[in-house]
Order: sequence, then C-alpha cells, then structure tokens
Amino acid sequence: MTVAFVNHPWDTMDLSALSGSLPIWTYEVASRLPKANSVLIFARRGSKQAAGQSIDNLTLRRIAIDTDPLSHKLLRRIPGLWSARKPFFASRHHYRSFIGQVADTLTTHAADIVHIHNFSQYAPIIRKALPNARICVHMHCEWLSQLDTARVAKNLDHVDAVFACSQYVVDRIARKQPQHASKCHCIYNGVNTETFSPETNHSTKRDSDNLRILFVGRLSPEKGVHVLIKAFNEIAARVPNAVLDIVGPEGSAPIEYIVGLSDDERVKALARFYEGDYMQQLRDGLSDEAAIRVNFIGGLPQADLVARYRDADVLVNPSLSEAFGMSLVEAMACETPVVAARTGGMSEIVLPGETGVLVNPDDPKSLADGICDMLGDAVKRKAMGAAGRSRVLEMFTWDKIAATVSARYDELLAN
Repeated sequence: MTVAFVNHPWDTMDLSALSGSLPIWTYEVASRLPKANSVLIFARRGSKQAAGQSIDNLTLRRIAIDTDPLSHKLLRRIPGLWSARKPFFASRHHYRSFIGQVADTLTTHAADIVHIHNFSQYAPIIRKALPNARICVHMHCEWLSQLDTARVAKNLDHVDAVFACSQYVVDRIARKQPQHASKCHCIYNGVNTETFSPETNHSTKRDSDNLRILFVGRLSPEKGVHVLIKAFNEIAARVPNAVLDIVGPEGSAPIEYIVGLSDDERVKALARFYEGDYMQQLRDGLSDEAAIRVNFIGGLPQADLVARYRDADVLVNPSLSEAFGMSLVEAMACETPVVAARTGGMSEIVLPGETGVLVNPDDPKSLADGICDMLGDAVKRKAMGAAGRSRVLEMFTWDKIAATVSARYDELLAN
C-alpha cells in the first residue's frame, strides 16, 4: 500500500525537528503505519529546505510556493465573488499551485490512499489525477458543517472517507451531509506519552508555594483567553498564592476561519475582539491585583512545554470553539488535572469528576469556581491527574491512533 498525506499548503515540515500540530500528527501516524507501506508526505518548501527528505519508508516532498501568492491577493479583491459560507479559502483557487503540483506528482507516483487535511476542495483535483485511489479528508475543524452545504456535498462526492478529530465534529458533518454520513469516522488526535509524562524525579521541589494555573494555546478570541482573564481577576482575590501562566503565540485566527463561519451566537460575538489588538485587550482586562500574577510567556518548543505541564497544578482550556482540545490531552499525559469549558470535542476528553472538571462556556464565574475548587484540594488534583494519564494511555496514544487509521485504510481498500 502507498499512502500520500497532503498537509496544509503553508506548513513546512522537517522530519528531524517537527513543529506544528498537523505536521506532528502526520509524522506520528505515518511513522507508525506498517513498514510494508510506502508513505509520501507533501508539505510546503521552506527557503532553506531541500526538495525532499527520506527516513525509512517515509518520503517527504516539499513544494515551493509563496505563502500568500499574488493570485490570492487579486482573487480576494473581486467584489461579490466570496461570502461567509463561500470564502476564498474554501475554493479550489486557494493555493491552487500547491495542490496542482501534488496532483502532478501523484500522476507519476501513484498512491492507493490520499489523506488530505481539512481542505475538501482538493479532493476533486486529486480524483482527476488518481481516479482509482481512495481519498480521505481529515477534519480538524468544523468547516464541513459550516461552509456552503451544496459546495461541500460536491466535494464529498469525490471522497471515500471523512475522518474527524472528535465525535462532535463527526455528528455535525453527518447532520449537514446525511447522504455522506456513512463515510464519517472519528479518529482522535494523539500525544507522545513518553515525552508528555509525569516528572520522574518526585523529590524535585518547587522554588515557591504558588499554585500554578496553566493555559496553553494560541492567543485568539475563540480560545476564550479573555474569559480566563476575567475568571482570574476573581481567583486572585480568593486564592492569594494563585499564579496564571499563559503559554502560546500571539495572533488571532483569521476571522473568516472560525468566528465568521460559526452559527453559535457566543462565537459570532467574538467579532468584537477583532476591532483592536487582542493581546492588549487581555492586558487591559486584568485587575491590578491579578496583573502582577499573570505571566504571558509566548510560544514554547515541546521540550519546554512539558516542563510547564508538569509544574502546573491545573491546566485550563476555556475555548468557545474547540474541535478537539490538544492541551487537555497533553496535560493529562503529564498527570496534570484539567478544567475545561463544555465545548465541542473537549467533553469527549474529560471525564467530569474523574480526570477533571467541565464548566459552562463563556462563563467567568463558573470557570473561576471550577479552578478554585481544584486548587483547594491537593488530594483531588493528584487523583484526577493519575486518572487522566490512564485515560490518555487508553485512548490517545499515537500507537492507538495509527492503528485506527491503518484499519480504516484496510477497510477502504477492501471495498
């Protein structure tokens, strides 16, 4: 079997130094497929990268394209051509050079399975190049249930299987595309449980008696960081030694990707944060007492991130829109208990009262209560942390995810 993975057109990939959620997903799964398989991975070529790279049965082909081609800039300016449900990024013109080069390569290096991340509009292009291949579209977001229904349906006519990172996303797609519901399957994201693991040296002592609250994620409105800021204003008054560490890069997701597409009123209301600098709005929302106990740390490499998870007393994910909830799984793997909003796929990760706490979304008071309850009970935190790691080992290891993917491939080729 030959499998081809198609990453986002803007993601670069280095097999010896991985970064980015989808490149990591692709490598972790691809490297665990049976070695009898030949694996081809497509990604954007960085300025100093070679056109190809190989490790064992994996071959990486890098495609040289501009990150924002001139054609994009021109097409976006055409009045009346695009709308909220038919945005430019969901058209076949979006990075057409990238997927065109992928298709050209596959005409001479045929694949049995083509696994496309997120962009269903690429399926018809691949189908034309490889009429007999099995094509999978893998959704890490809610686009298939949010974009124009008729246009999505036409794309899915060329797809043999739709994978999604949570049952929540699967169910939403199935409701909007009932004729394609039988193609839809849940395949959770995974975590490296050797890297993300508890501290092995339990005698290690902290340099302070602070209780550390950790947030990990992009600083973007849909991640609900502003809700956490409001909650921490209350927490700071209730828990004198509470500290909040906010880890993640600045930069809101493009409004058309999430906020502009959502039918959730709470998510749609996040448009207000796009009128100014979100980071500054977060800082402005802090009380004087809370401000001195909040650390905006920025993005971190995985090695440094693991240490943050291990040192935290609780990991918090207050997202208003979340297809999965990667920070929850990473924290649980490190035996750190979690508090999360009851949003999207996060309700499938957290077992309330066992591995963590679920609270009402967009509700600072509910979030503050959940965090304070966790901070006030060290015995509960330890028990939930241990239960969280057990749940990760049961459901979210890369070995289990890769085995599920491989089984789906076998089913597709058998039919």
